[in-house]
Amino acid sequence: MFKSWRSDKKKIKAVFMLQFQATQVPPLKKPALTISLVPEDVGKTTFKLEKAAVR
Repeated sequence: MFKSWRSDKKKIKAVFMLQFQATQVPPLKKPALTISLVPEDVGKTTFKLEKAAVR
Protein backbone atom coordinates (compact mmCIF):
# COMPACT_ATOMS: atom_id res chain seq x y z
CA MET A 1 0.00 0.00 0.00
CA PHE A 2 0.98 3.61 -0.40
CA LYS A 3 2.70 5.10 2.63
CA SER A 4 2.38 8.82 3.17
CA TRP A 5 5.63 10.77 3.27
CA ARG A 6 4.19 12.89 6.06
CA SER A 7 5.10 11.78 9.54
CA ASP A 8 2.74 12.01 12.51
CA LYS A 9 5.70 13.15 14.60
CA LYS A 10 6.00 16.40 12.62
CA LYS A 11 2.44 17.55 13.25
CA ILE A 12 2.06 20.75 15.21
CA LYS A 13 -1.05 21.30 17.27
CA ALA A 14 -1.95 24.87 18.16
CA VAL A 15 -4.73 25.83 20.52
CA PHE A 16 -6.05 29.37 20.44
CA MET A 17 -8.42 30.76 23.03
CA LEU A 18 -10.28 33.68 21.49
CA GLN A 19 -12.66 36.03 23.21
CA PHE A 20 -14.87 38.34 21.17
CA GLN A 21 -16.97 41.26 22.27
CA ALA A 22 -19.55 42.51 19.80
CA THR A 23 -20.67 46.09 20.23
CA GLN A 24 -23.46 45.99 17.65
CA VAL A 25 -25.43 42.80 17.11
CA PRO A 26 -28.69 42.80 15.13
CA PRO A 27 -31.69 41.03 16.69
CA LEU A 28 -31.17 37.27 16.39
CA LYS A 29 -33.79 34.62 15.64
CA LYS A 30 -31.87 32.00 17.64
CA PRO A 31 -29.93 32.39 20.90
CA ALA A 32 -26.68 31.18 19.30
CA LEU A 33 -24.02 32.73 17.11
CA THR A 34 -21.51 31.10 14.74
CA ILE A 35 -18.21 32.81 13.93
CA SER A 36 -16.43 32.19 10.63
CA LEU A 37 -12.80 33.09 9.99
CA VAL A 38 -12.20 34.55 6.53
CA PRO A 39 -8.62 35.51 5.60
CA GLU A 40 -8.46 38.68 3.52
CA ASP A 41 -6.09 37.20 0.92
CA VAL A 42 -8.24 34.08 0.36
CA GLY A 43 -11.71 35.60 0.63
CA LYS A 44 -13.37 32.29 1.55
CA THR A 45 -14.31 30.81 4.91
CA THR A 46 -11.43 28.66 6.14
CA PHE A 47 -12.73 27.80 9.58
CA LYS A 48 -16.05 27.92 11.41
CA LEU A 49 -16.29 27.93 15.18
CA GLU A 50 -18.97 26.02 17.03
CA LYS A 51 -22.18 27.78 17.90
CA ALA A 52 -21.84 29.87 21.03
CA ALA A 53 -24.56 31.17 23.31
CA VAL A 54 -25.24 34.88 23.14
CA ARG A 55 -25.44 36.60 26.50
